Amino acid sequence: MPDGFDVRPEQLRRGAADLRADADGLDDAALQAGVAVDDVAAAAGAGPLAGAASAFSSQLDRAVQAIVGSLTDCAGALEASSAQYVTADGQAGVVTPGLGGPR
Repeated sequence: MPDGFDVRPEQLRRGAADLRADADGLDDAALQAGVAVDDVAAAAGAGPLAGAASAFSSQLDRAVQAIVGSLTDCAGALEASSAQYVTADGQAGVVTPGLGGPR
């Protein structure tokens, strides 16, 4: 990395896969938390606690889905960047001295 610039598409793809795995793990954890909150609401019976638990469960689900969506979007952007870099690097027709050429 003589000029301080090095792109490694395999690392971008690995990062994307890690983000997708994190999103899946977060989604699974949120489902478990939602079930627990729903159990609290059911145990509380009718009344303000049940309503508050239900509202909390709904807000938690929306928040987690927004985060999962952002992680998934970031993963997609990393994958697209990796693919674009590989395509562009393979088509480089001019080698600038000091920057090297296609790998």
